[in-house]
Amino acid sequence: GGAGSATISARPSQVFVNDYVNAAGKTVHVVLTGTTNLVFIDSLRHMALGTWLNSTQANSSDYPGDKATFSGKKVRDLFGELRGNPLSRPPKGFDPEHPAIDLIRCRQFVLNPELPKTLATSPDFVNEVVTRLKAATPFLEFLNRPLKRAAKTSPEDAW
Repeated sequence: GGAGSATISARPSQVFVNDYVNAAGKTVHVVLTGTTNLVFIDSLRHMALGTWLNSTQANSSDYPGDKATFSGKKVRDLFGELRGNPLSRPPKGFDPEHPAIDLIRCRQFVLNPELPKTLATSPDFVNEVVTRLKAATPFLEFLNRPLKRAAKTSPEDAW
């Protein structure tokens, strides 16, 4: 053998965890790393490497025929497209070619349905609002998850 040296460098990265329900009705965690790869963790704690197919779908060879879709068709049908105030360029540390860069660049996520004015005085108004709130709840829970974690670890909880 020989003597030598190695330099290992790392840069900080942001990691996000998302959930989806697979074809078997089981929740699968998806770890997004800001690269073109992601990690699926199923209900049996099996981990599998996956890749983005496009900005809203990913798959893994460990789950043939299964695609994780992050678009929420029901939410899209009720609210229209997700909007936000995008950054002019990707955040530091994110690959500009990442398939989901359009979502990564968003500063905010806005769901804003455009409903007819006549609905406000209609007997269907309450049902329409409740339907939209129920559809948006998983998305809102996902957005609030980091805040809930931070609240659990806040100094106030130590007392």
